[in-house]
Amino acid sequence: MNNELNNVVSNDESIHKGVCKMKLQEVRQIAKRWGIDTKTGRTKQDIIRDIQLSEGYDPCFGTRNECENDCIWKKDCIGLK
Repeated sequence: MNNELNNVVSNDESIHKGVCKMKLQEVRQIAKRWGIDTKTGRTKQDIIRDIQLSEGYDPCFGTRNECENDCIWKKDCIGLK
């Protein structure tokens, strides 16, 4: 995980580990640190994909049934089935 993002979410270990779903307000807080547009009307999915792009990753949020990565978005992305 990117150090900048790690610093943003490090106060809550359950979020950091991808164990619980992240609220839209928390996603917006992370996005603002990356300079990403968080205006009303943008979906959580769109904002998270922009964060992934800013981190240099594939904007894969919500596009896969399985994931080999252990990122902070995993619970929101594919959930625990």
